[in-house]
Parts: sequence; C-alpha cells; structure tokens
Amino acid sequence: MANIPTDRRYADTGEWARWESDGSVTVGFSAPLAKAEDSRDEMLVLVLPEVGRTVRAEEEVDGWESVLRAGQYHSPVGGQVTAVNQQVSEDPGYISFDPYEVWIFKIKPSSRTDFDDLQDAAAYTAYIAEPE
Repeated sequence: MANIPTDRRYADTGEWARWESDGSVTVGFSAPLAKAEDSRDEMLVLVLPEVGRTVRAEEEVDGWESVLRAGQYHSPVGGQVTAVNQQVSEDPGYISFDPYEVWIFKIKPSSRTDFDDLQDAAAYTAYIAEPE
C-alpha cells in the first residue's frame, strides 16, 4: 500500500481532503478507492459534480465505474463546489497512477468543522488495515 500523505484528512468512504492556504478544500480519491485490487481493473467513467453545487459533508456527490466495479463518491466536507478537474473526466484511468496527486473537485467549505472531524493519516492507515 502506498504511503498515506499526512498533509490531508480522510473520510471512511475513501476520499481525501486537503485544506488549502486560500481556505478552499481540494478533494480526491485515496489509494484504496482509486486503485483496483485486480490489475485488470481500470476506472472508465467518473462523473464530476457541477460547479456551484452545494453539498453536505458525507453526501453522495456522483458516481464512477471501472471495468470490474462501480460506486458512488462523497464530499468529505460541506460547502459549495468551486472547480472540477476536467482531465479526470476525460481520462478517469489517470487517477490510478497517483491518486494522492490527482484531485476531483474543489470546494469552498461552509466551516472548518467537517474537515477537522475527518481522520488524520495515522487513523486512516489503521482504518483501512482493519479486516472487513
């Protein structure tokens, strides 16, 4: 498993959130969500949220599909979507190469509380190591 970056926080649902110097939050997929356990799997479709959309923390934002599985992703913090990464919409497989450097969307958070309630890297590492 890749090293979990310590400069961000993590949701149980597999998204990471990084607080930026301008007060925005950048959101992406953690390695366990972005990387398939089967090497034949590759992300095929990622639907991005609309810029301007207001979301709540833990709300399902949209969906993704890969060769072998599909699912929904969530916003780790509440607020308004301010930007989306069109590159991952056009080439969703790009996420799997370095999920901690590829962002999905940016959000102007409604407060810092949602971010502070997320797991730090140590807690998230322990969480994903737990047997299901």
